[in-house]
Amino acid sequence: MALVTAEPSWPVHFLHLYATDTERLSTSSAWLRRGLQLGERVVWSEPSDLPGGRSVASVLEEGGVDVVAARAAGRLVQLPPAEFYPPGSQVTIVDQALADGFPAVRIAADGDTASRTLSPAAFVESERMVEVLCRTRPMSYMCQYERSLTVGSRLDQISEIHPQGLRERRGQVYASGDVVELAGEFDMSNEDVLGAALRAASGAASGASGNRSVALEIGLSRVTFLSRGACRVLVLATEPLRMAGGVVRLAGPQPHVEAALRVLELGNVPHMQLVVKEP
Repeated sequence: MALVTAEPSWPVHFLHLYATDTERLSTSSAWLRRGLQLGERVVWSEPSDLPGGRSVASVLEEGGVDVVAARAAGRLVQLPPAEFYPPGSQVTIVDQALADGFPAVRIAADGDTASRTLSPAAFVESERMVEVLCRTRPMSYMCQYERSLTVGSRLDQISEIHPQGLRERRGQVYASGDVVELAGEFDMSNEDVLGAALRAASGAASGASGNRSVALEIGLSRVTFLSRGACRVLVLATEPLRMAGGVVRLAGPQPHVEAALRVLELGNVPHMQLVVKEP
């Protein structure tokens, strides 16, 4: 099955789960190159003991970026983990970039390195501070985690800290308020990722609504495959929201995805609606 090539616009703060180091480098360099194109200060941190000596800087150079000139102009900043992760460091990094006249800051960082560098409590606090910074500063942030190490309760914890969504090799889940956009393919290989992301998005939407019932829309127009198990995840991951009086709308599925949803009768699940485009 093909990788996802089209997706909604990348959110301000999101999680990237990578399967290989090549994938990590490709995604982070594309993300940072976009920041350079927009005139932002681009900052990243990665460990020095990289497989094969490959680094983000080398991939940027291969893509045509003059790394030496960008660094000299302060547009491109690489920091070792020891300088990047201590509490308060990222606030200083962002505020210094804005004071230097940059319109925004774009950051890519390795979450696994952060979890090894910081205590568990400091790690969670650091991630939550990033979320605050992304809401209060002109800043965007991509956190990268190795997929094979991000499972079970750790996947739930990391997804909850990144309620705006995630992307992985085959599927993407991006959330904004009471709208969640899915893209790509969801089957047994990434059903757990889908569930964690939907639980995080549902919880964030419920929390933002206060005492009001939530009408959560899950956009399916970019979904190319949805397995039976993934359909079950749509039901289970949104159950707390629906049982609290909220409504979930499955919106705009492609015809073959719509057919699967109808066969499994998701439109008959309590407080779940199937919304299709008129022919």
